[in-house]
Amino acid sequence: MPFAGTPLGQLSILLVEDSAVDAELVADMLVESGILAVFERAEDEEGLIALLTGKRFDIVLSDLSMPGFSGMRALEVVREVHPSMPFVFVSGTMGEELAVQALQQGAADYILKH
Repeated sequence: MPFAGTPLGQLSILLVEDSAVDAELVADMLVESGILAVFERAEDEEGLIALLTGKRFDIVLSDLSMPGFSGMRALEVVREVHPSMPFVFVSGTMGEELAVQALQQGAADYILKH
């Protein structure tokens, strides 16, 4: 059953990204690859909590490094509010050690922006 406000067949994707340009690039790449989706963006912890408690999402895609907020903290927040929601890091700065740590803490996967 689709979530309220999401047409049948469309994913509802929450982007955790401080850069509007980067968020738009990620959304454009997903749409160009054939994914039907609607996107919302949170750029800080307060915005993330507000979106998670006010709407339902199919997946969270999060940057790792953001000024004043980290992707690892975003993962913690998502796990607290929706323990089983898929969470994927989309980052240009994720090393192997940090990727392993993220997966151990509940991230479903990670994608490099390059």
